[in-house]
Amino acid sequence: AISHLPFKMEMSHETDPQKDKMDSVCKTWKLYDNPYYCSHSQQHQHQQHQQHQRKAFIWDLNFVKVFMETELEKARAEIKELKAELDYERKARRRAELMNKKLAKDLEEERMCREAEEMQYKNLLKERSSEKSEMVLMRRELEEEREMHKLTEVLREERVQMKLSDARLYLEEKLSELQGSNREREKEKRNVMMMMKPKILERGRSLTASRSMKSENPHIKRGIKGFVEFPRAIRSISELWGSKMECQKVQVKTLLRQKSTPKFASLLSSS
Repeated sequence: AISHLPFKMEMSHETDPQKDKMDSVCKTWKLYDNPYYCSHSQQHQHQQHQQHQRKAFIWDLNFVKVFMETELEKARAEIKELKAELDYERKARRRAELMNKKLAKDLEEERMCREAEEMQYKNLLKERSSEKSEMVLMRRELEEEREMHKLTEVLREERVQMKLSDARLYLEEKLSELQGSNREREKEKRNVMMMMKPKILERGRSLTASRSMKSENPHIKRGIKGFVEFPRAIRSISELWGSKMECQKVQVKTLLRQKSTPKFASLLSSS
Protein backbone atom coordinates (compact mmCIF):
# COMPACT_ATOMS: atom_id res chain seq x y z
CA ALA A 1 0.00 0.00 0.00
CA ILE A 2 2.89 2.37 0.77
CA SER A 3 4.62 1.63 -2.52
CA HIS A 4 1.59 2.95 -4.46
CA LEU A 5 1.50 6.33 -2.66
CA PRO A 6 3.82 8.26 -5.04
CA PHE A 7 1.85 7.14 -8.04
CA LYS A 8 -1.39 8.35 -6.48
CA MET A 9 0.20 11.66 -5.51
CA GLU A 10 1.53 12.12 -9.04
CA MET A 11 -1.95 11.53 -10.42
CA SER A 12 -3.41 14.11 -8.08
CA HIS A 13 -0.74 16.69 -9.15
CA GLU A 14 -1.42 15.97 -12.77
CA THR A 15 -5.20 16.39 -12.45
CA ASP A 16 -4.99 19.71 -10.58
CA PRO A 17 -3.16 21.74 -13.32
CA GLN A 18 -5.63 20.48 -15.91
CA LYS A 19 -8.48 21.84 -13.83
CA ASP A 20 -6.65 25.18 -13.42
CA LYS A 21 -6.10 25.42 -17.14
CA MET A 22 -9.74 24.78 -17.81
CA ASP A 23 -10.76 27.42 -15.31
CA SER A 24 -8.35 29.95 -16.74
CA VAL A 25 -9.50 29.18 -20.24
CA CYS A 26 -13.09 29.56 -19.22
CA LYS A 27 -12.32 32.92 -17.60
CA THR A 28 -10.36 34.24 -20.53
CA TRP A 29 -13.01 33.00 -22.84
CA LYS A 30 -15.58 34.83 -20.92
CA LEU A 31 -13.52 37.96 -20.83
CA TYR A 32 -12.24 38.21 -24.35
CA ASP A 33 -14.04 35.44 -26.09
CA ASN A 34 -10.58 34.26 -27.25
CA PRO A 35 -9.59 30.78 -26.47
CA TYR A 36 -5.82 31.41 -26.94
CA TYR A 37 -5.52 34.49 -24.81
CA CYS A 38 -3.63 34.10 -21.47
CA SER A 39 -2.40 36.94 -19.21
CA HIS A 40 1.09 37.16 -17.59
CA SER A 41 -0.32 36.99 -14.10
CA GLN A 42 -1.98 33.77 -14.87
CA GLN A 43 1.24 32.40 -16.33
CA HIS A 44 3.18 33.48 -13.24
CA GLN A 45 0.63 31.85 -10.98
CA HIS A 46 0.72 28.84 -13.12
CA GLN A 47 4.54 28.62 -12.87
CA GLN A 48 4.43 29.10 -9.12
CA HIS A 49 1.85 26.45 -8.86
CA GLN A 50 3.99 24.09 -10.92
CA GLN A 51 7.04 24.85 -8.78
CA HIS A 52 5.03 24.23 -5.69
CA GLN A 53 3.84 21.00 -7.16
CA ARG A 54 7.43 20.03 -8.02
CA LYS A 55 8.62 20.82 -4.51
CA ALA A 56 5.77 18.80 -3.05
CA PHE A 57 6.58 16.01 -5.42
CA ILE A 58 10.28 16.12 -4.48
CA TRP A 59 9.37 16.21 -0.82
CA ASP A 60 7.06 13.31 -1.38
CA LEU A 61 9.87 11.52 -3.21
CA ASN A 62 12.29 12.16 -0.35
CA PHE A 63 9.76 10.93 2.14
CA VAL A 64 9.08 7.90 0.02
CA LYS A 65 12.82 7.38 -0.44
CA VAL A 66 13.41 7.44 3.33
CA PHE A 67 10.45 5.19 3.85
CA MET A 68 11.64 2.85 1.13
CA GLU A 69 15.16 2.80 2.55
CA THR A 70 13.81 1.83 5.96
CA GLU A 71 11.66 -0.77 4.30
CA LEU A 72 14.66 -2.00 2.33
CA GLU A 73 16.72 -2.23 5.51
CA LYS A 74 13.93 -4.13 7.16
CA ALA A 75 13.63 -6.37 4.12
CA ARG A 76 17.40 -6.92 4.07
CA ALA A 77 17.36 -7.75 7.79
CA GLU A 78 14.49 -10.12 7.18
CA ILE A 79 16.36 -11.59 4.22
CA LYS A 80 19.46 -12.07 6.40
CA GLU A 81 17.31 -13.69 9.05
CA LEU A 82 15.70 -15.86 6.42
CA LYS A 83 19.15 -16.75 5.03
CA ALA A 84 20.31 -17.64 8.54
CA GLU A 85 17.19 -19.69 9.04
CA LEU A 86 17.74 -21.34 5.66
CA ASP A 87 21.34 -22.11 6.57
CA TYR A 88 20.23 -23.49 9.92
CA GLU A 89 17.48 -25.47 8.23
CA ARG A 90 19.95 -26.76 5.64
CA LYS A 91 22.36 -27.80 8.37
CA ALA A 92 19.51 -29.33 10.32
CA ARG A 93 18.34 -31.10 7.17
CA ARG A 94 21.85 -32.41 6.55
CA ARG A 95 22.05 -33.56 10.13
CA ALA A 96 18.64 -35.14 9.77
CA GLU A 97 19.74 -36.82 6.54
CA LEU A 98 22.87 -38.12 8.26
CA MET A 99 20.78 -39.31 11.17
CA ASN A 100 18.36 -40.89 8.72
CA LYS A 101 21.25 -42.66 6.99
CA LYS A 102 22.58 -43.87 10.33
CA LEU A 103 19.12 -44.96 11.37
CA ALA A 104 18.66 -46.70 8.02
CA LYS A 105 21.96 -48.54 8.55
CA ASP A 106 20.93 -49.43 12.09
CA LEU A 107 17.58 -50.60 10.79
CA GLU A 108 19.28 -52.71 8.14
CA GLU A 109 21.58 -54.22 10.75
CA GLU A 110 18.65 -54.84 13.07
CA ARG A 111 16.69 -56.34 10.21
CA MET A 112 19.61 -58.62 9.33
CA CYS A 113 20.00 -59.59 12.98
CA ARG A 114 16.28 -60.20 13.25
CA GLU A 115 16.32 -62.34 10.11
CA ALA A 116 19.29 -64.29 11.49
CA GLU A 117 17.48 -64.73 14.80
CA GLU A 118 14.36 -65.83 12.96
CA MET A 119 16.40 -68.37 11.00
CA GLN A 120 17.98 -69.61 14.21
CA TYR A 121 14.54 -69.78 15.82
CA LYS A 122 13.21 -71.74 12.85
CA ASN A 123 16.18 -74.09 13.00
CA LEU A 124 15.66 -74.52 16.72
CA LEU A 125 11.98 -75.25 16.13
CA LYS A 126 12.91 -77.82 13.49
CA GLU A 127 15.45 -79.41 15.82
CA ARG A 128 12.92 -79.39 18.63
CA SER A 129 10.28 -81.00 16.42
CA SER A 130 12.80 -83.62 15.27
CA GLU A 131 13.84 -84.23 18.88
CA LYS A 132 10.19 -84.54 19.87
CA SER A 133 9.62 -87.08 17.09
CA GLU A 134 12.75 -88.94 18.20
CA MET A 135 11.52 -88.86 21.79
CA VAL A 136 8.16 -90.24 20.68
CA LEU A 137 9.92 -93.00 18.74
CA MET A 138 12.15 -93.75 21.71
CA ARG A 139 9.14 -93.92 24.00
CA ARG A 140 7.40 -96.29 21.60
CA GLU A 141 10.52 -98.43 21.37
CA LEU A 142 10.85 -98.44 25.15
CA GLU A 143 7.21 -99.43 25.53
CA GLU A 144 7.67 -102.18 22.96
CA GLU A 145 10.80 -103.37 24.75
CA ARG A 146 8.96 -103.34 28.07
CA GLU A 147 6.15 -105.35 26.53
CA MET A 148 8.68 -107.76 25.04
CA HIS A 149 10.41 -108.07 28.42
CA LYS A 150 7.06 -108.73 30.06
CA LEU A 151 6.25 -111.34 27.43
CA THR A 152 9.67 -112.95 27.85
CA GLU A 153 9.23 -112.99 31.61
CA VAL A 154 5.79 -114.54 31.21
CA LEU A 155 7.19 -117.10 28.78
CA ARG A 156 10.06 -117.85 31.13
CA GLU A 157 7.66 -118.31 34.00
CA GLU A 158 5.52 -120.56 31.84
CA ARG A 159 8.58 -122.54 30.77
CA VAL A 160 9.73 -122.83 34.38
CA GLN A 161 6.27 -123.92 35.41
CA MET A 162 6.17 -126.44 32.56
CA LYS A 163 9.61 -127.75 33.48
CA LEU A 164 8.66 -127.91 37.13
CA SER A 165 5.47 -129.75 36.29
CA ASP A 166 7.43 -132.14 34.05
CA ALA A 167 10.01 -132.61 36.79
CA ARG A 168 7.27 -133.27 39.33
CA LEU A 169 5.66 -135.81 37.06
CA TYR A 170 9.02 -137.43 36.37
CA LEU A 171 9.86 -137.46 40.07
CA GLU A 172 6.48 -138.88 40.92
CA GLU A 173 6.98 -141.59 38.30
CA LYS A 174 10.48 -142.34 39.55
CA LEU A 175 9.32 -142.31 43.15
CA SER A 176 6.52 -144.64 42.26
CA GLU A 177 9.02 -146.85 40.43
CA LEU A 178 11.42 -146.68 43.38
CA GLN A 179 8.65 -147.46 45.78
CA GLY A 180 7.69 -150.43 43.64
CA SER A 181 11.32 -151.55 43.38
CA ASN A 182 11.75 -151.03 47.13
CA ARG A 183 8.68 -153.09 47.77
CA GLU A 184 10.00 -155.82 45.50
CA ARG A 185 13.38 -155.67 47.21
CA GLU A 186 11.76 -155.79 50.61
CA LYS A 187 9.80 -158.79 49.46
CA GLU A 188 12.99 -160.38 48.17
CA LYS A 189 14.75 -159.52 51.42
CA ARG A 190 11.92 -161.00 53.38
CA ASN A 191 12.09 -164.12 51.28
CA VAL A 192 15.86 -164.25 51.73
CA MET A 193 15.50 -163.69 55.45
CA MET A 194 12.90 -166.40 55.63
CA MET A 195 15.28 -168.68 53.77
CA MET A 196 18.26 -167.66 55.91
CA LYS A 197 16.52 -167.87 59.30
CA PRO A 198 17.24 -171.58 59.99
CA LYS A 199 20.90 -171.16 59.05
CA ILE A 200 21.21 -168.09 61.24
CA LEU A 201 19.63 -169.94 64.14
CA GLU A 202 22.05 -172.79 63.74
CA ARG A 203 24.99 -170.43 63.62
CA GLY A 204 23.70 -168.64 66.68
CA ARG A 205 23.51 -171.87 68.55
CA SER A 206 27.02 -172.76 67.52
CA LEU A 207 28.21 -169.34 68.61
CA THR A 208 26.64 -169.72 72.03
CA ALA A 209 28.39 -173.04 72.36
CA SER A 210 31.72 -171.63 71.28
CA ARG A 211 31.49 -168.66 73.66
CA SER A 212 32.31 -170.94 76.56
CA MET A 213 35.30 -172.22 74.76
CA LYS A 214 38.57 -170.40 75.04
CA SER A 215 41.38 -170.24 72.68
CA GLU A 216 43.64 -173.24 73.15
CA ASN A 217 47.18 -173.75 72.07
CA PRO A 218 47.29 -176.34 69.33
CA HIS A 219 50.68 -177.50 70.46
CA ILE A 220 49.30 -178.39 73.86
CA LYS A 221 46.55 -180.34 72.22
CA ARG A 222 49.15 -182.23 70.25
CA GLY A 223 51.13 -182.99 73.41
CA ILE A 224 54.34 -181.29 72.47
CA LYS A 225 56.65 -180.86 75.39
CA GLY A 226 59.09 -178.09 76.00
CA PHE A 227 58.91 -174.35 75.26
CA VAL A 228 56.97 -173.55 72.11
CA GLU A 229 56.22 -170.09 70.81
CA PHE A 230 52.51 -169.37 70.92
CA PRO A 231 51.30 -167.01 68.16
CA ARG A 232 49.34 -164.01 69.23
CA ALA A 233 46.99 -164.14 66.27
CA ILE A 234 44.86 -167.23 66.72
CA ARG A 235 41.83 -168.11 64.82
CA SER A 236 38.76 -167.52 66.84
CA ILE A 237 35.17 -167.65 65.82
CA SER A 238 33.54 -164.27 66.11
CA GLU A 239 31.21 -164.01 68.97
CA LEU A 240 28.80 -161.71 67.11
CA TRP A 241 27.72 -163.27 63.86
CA GLY A 242 24.70 -161.00 63.61
CA SER A 243 26.88 -157.90 63.32
CA LYS A 244 28.14 -159.12 59.94
CA MET A 245 24.58 -159.34 58.66
CA GLU A 246 23.91 -155.81 59.74
CA CYS A 247 27.01 -154.59 57.92
CA GLN A 248 25.88 -156.34 54.78
CA LYS A 249 22.47 -154.67 55.03
CA VAL A 250 24.08 -151.22 55.34
CA GLN A 251 26.26 -151.92 52.30
CA VAL A 252 23.22 -152.94 50.23
CA LYS A 253 21.38 -149.74 51.20
CA THR A 254 24.33 -147.52 50.23
CA LEU A 255 24.56 -149.27 46.86
CA LEU A 256 20.86 -148.65 46.24
CA ARG A 257 21.24 -144.99 47.14
CA GLN A 258 24.21 -144.57 44.82
CA LYS A 259 22.21 -146.03 41.95
CA SER A 260 19.18 -143.75 42.54
CA THR A 261 20.98 -140.41 43.22
CA PRO A 262 22.39 -139.66 39.67
CA LYS A 263 18.91 -139.89 38.14
CA PHE A 264 17.56 -137.32 40.60
CA ALA A 265 20.58 -135.08 39.98
CA SER A 266 19.97 -135.15 36.21
CA LEU A 267 16.31 -134.27 36.77
CA LEU A 268 17.20 -131.34 38.98
CA SER A 269 19.79 -130.03 36.50
CA SER A 270 17.27 -130.20 33.59
CA SER A 271 14.64 -128.29 35.64
